[in-house]
Amino acid sequence: MGLTLPIVCGEWDRDQSMAAKGVIVRYLTGDEWWRPMPPGTSVDAVRILAGRGIRAFGDGFVALLLPVYLIELGFNAFAIGSIVASTLIGTAFLTLGSA
Repeated sequence: MGLTLPIVCGEWDRDQSMAAKGVIVRYLTGDEWWRPMPPGTSVDAVRILAGRGIRAFGDGFVALLLPVYLIELGFNAFAIGSIVASTLIGTAFLTLGSA
């Protein structure tokens, strides 16, 4: 089953757009163990999950690259540890504050 939907007059037809959302939600939700969302989940919940995943990836990427960059700049171990700890604590506070 392909996911190709025709475009009407250069824009998505409303019924086709809703059908595409249904296909996406059906693909991401269900009873199988590998599906990330439970049955009946809306498209907005899938978007929130995707956004949080991208943010978590960015936080982890920075947490790995920042110490390497600081070592290259010549910071000592205590300074690097202090900076990295403060950024991780700040990320935790921002995450708790936005929940």
